[in-house]
Amino acid sequence: MASSYSTDLKLELMVTGENAGTWGDNTNNNLNLIQQAIAGYEAVALTDGGTVALAMTDKTISMQETWFLNLLELYLQLLR
Repeated sequence: MASSYSTDLKLELMVTGENAGTWGDNTNNNLNLIQQAIAGYEAVALTDGGTVALAMTDKTISMQETWFLNLLELYLQLLR
């Protein structure tokens, strides 16, 4: 059975006996994803009328998983 990925953080859910020789790297990647989700910060640049796609990919750190997104420019535009 192959690894699967968690829905919320896209962590690799390794199967017993899988990933021989790369288990440490996979675990470190999972820990980095958890760190980003708990303490991550991402400044998002938005322009007038612009959009930003928040997509998540297995085993990859992305804005979607970041605990805090700085959307200050969007807020300031809404006040105008």
